[in-house]
Amino acid sequence: MSKDISDNYECRIEEENGVIKYFAKLIIDNDSDIEIEISEEVYNELNKNHRDDSAQGRKARRHNEKSETTENKLYEKSLFKSIAMDEAVLKKISNAELHKAIDSLKEKQRRRVYMYYFDGLKLREIAEYEGCSSTAIWYSLWYAKNNLHTMLYKKIIDF
Repeated sequence: MSKDISDNYECRIEEENGVIKYFAKLIIDNDSDIEIEISEEVYNELNKNHRDDSAQGRKARRHNEKSETTENKLYEKSLFKSIAMDEAVLKKISNAELHKAIDSLKEKQRRRVYMYYFDGLKLREIAEYEGCSSTAIWYSLWYAKNNLHTMLYKKIIDF
């Protein structure tokens, strides 16, 4: 594991008679370290560098933890490919079932779903036609999708 540059120095602040002094100690080995007085700007830059190095180290450790794989995990991934929920739903239901579910929605939701998904109208266009805001159309479609999801999910569970 490589050392960060910030592992080679330490910074400190000292106040003497109301005067603040900044110091950096270069760590060469245990016996011979060099300490010098530095400006506030250099001190701030060294501290920023140290924080950046620490953050980068944390990111690298998190990445390594997430990407650690074992032979068993690789084997499981090759056998059990995950299928997106949408794909699973589409495999289980037919177009007729989908249209039946859409037809069971409230009249406004049903009309808006057909205009948006089947006629290809934009939210703004539907809103102008319906005499309301685009936000109202968005919420109506959102509720319609949730209702459809609930209806179709029950159908899959019963399947």
